[in-house]
Amino acid sequence: MTDIIIATKWGYHYTFHSNGILVNIDHVLASKNRIIPLSSNIIHINYSDHYPVLAEFQIKH
Repeated sequence: MTDIIIATKWGYHYTFHSNGILVNIDHVLASKNRIIPLSSNIIHINYSDHYPVLAEFQIKH
């Protein structure tokens, strides 16, 4: 399994924030054999302590 955020981005990214704590605890996992990660985006919103993850991928034929 591969994490699509790690496969498509460079550097540190976080999906949870609370009291100055920034960590990546939300993941989109995909099988290396069947799915090709294309892009990912962490959507920073103000109404939750978790940020949604939008992932785009292609399924191998």
